Amino acid sequence: MANRIESGTQFGKLTVIKKVEPLRKKDGRSQGISYLCECECGEKKVILGQSLLKGLTKSCGCLRKQAPPNKLDLTGKRFGMLLAVNYSHFEKDGAYWLCKCDCGNETSVLVGNLTHGNTRSCGCNADYTKYAQKARIQKEELRVENVMVPSLYRKTDYNSKTGVKGVTAVKRANGLKYKVTIGINNKRIYGGLYDNLGEAIAARKKLEDIHHQPFIDVYKEQNDQDGN
Repeated sequence: MANRIESGTQFGKLTVIKKVEPLRKKDGRSQGISYLCECECGEKKVILGQSLLKGLTKSCGCLRKQAPPNKLDLTGKRFGMLLAVNYSHFEKDGAYWLCKCDCGNETSVLVGNLTHGNTRSCGCNADYTKYAQKARIQKEELRVENVMVPSLYRKTDYNSKTGVKGVTAVKRANGLKYKVTIGINNKRIYGGLYDNLGEAIAARKKLEDIHHQPFIDVYKEQNDQDGN
């Protein structure tokens, strides 16, 4: 129980000093039994007893500023208008890096937003924002009911042993077989196992007519209307 925590008990970098008035929500309701704790860094902070017992809080917040052991080293790397200067801190959604923008401003950015190209300036570049918005709109125009239609036209992988998209040669105890699959909306649909390549190709074509062609037809119809 939280009310059994004694003074001097340690939780991570925190040492319990004493029980204090409970932390309260905005509406004034108690959040639960609370304790004044001192962190190894010297900071003192009131922490909920349950957070201590469950290991949810292990420092005053200074741990978040420490780099995780497996962090990416982005020092000196450029992401659009941003130059990664040094590691900033860690939060629930991941690690943040301090970046200097070409305009002179500094900002802390989530690593994922840097590496995936979601954040490429401190926010000063209105032209980039307009460009990114336009790119998003153009990308959405390629979708039909959340299906990216151009991906349906994707060519066969260069290392395909059959030369036919969605048809894979597989070894079985009774000889070589051809497995047929098709993807739609991030789902993989199984189309059967066939003795010869010709049958597999025909089965794949049938699946395309059922699962791909309706989206392609709608996409072409939309483009024809936009062109008029």
